[in-house]
Amino acid sequence: MILPPKIGCTRLTASVSVLSLVIHHLDSTGKPRLYRNVFNCIAERGALLVVDIVAGRRPSVWSLHANLFDRIAYEQSMTATDSTELYDIVRKEWNIFIYPQEGEMPDIFFDNLN
Repeated sequence: MILPPKIGCTRLTASVSVLSLVIHHLDSTGKPRLYRNVFNCIAERGALLVVDIVAGRRPSVWSLHANLFDRIAYEQSMTATDSTELYDIVRKEWNIFIYPQEGEMPDIFFDNLN
């Protein structure tokens, strides 16, 4: 994903900025740039809400996320369809924590806030 060099905010107006499932598609230069641009666009007392896929500092955390992702997918499949039909799709190499995909670059969250 390519970001413009600067988001065109001329004044601080946003009370809340939400970044949902976008950050993990950015490389190591795009992530800090996005955070800087968002910071420049939110009000002094504004907030940033991040909902994304992040990496853990240890491999055990990555494994924990993989298992949690599968468990949630299974529970949602059973709730929505009373079967494993939707979960079976996830099991076939859709869990990013087990089967990383090209263009997905989760990082340790705080490493990008410098």
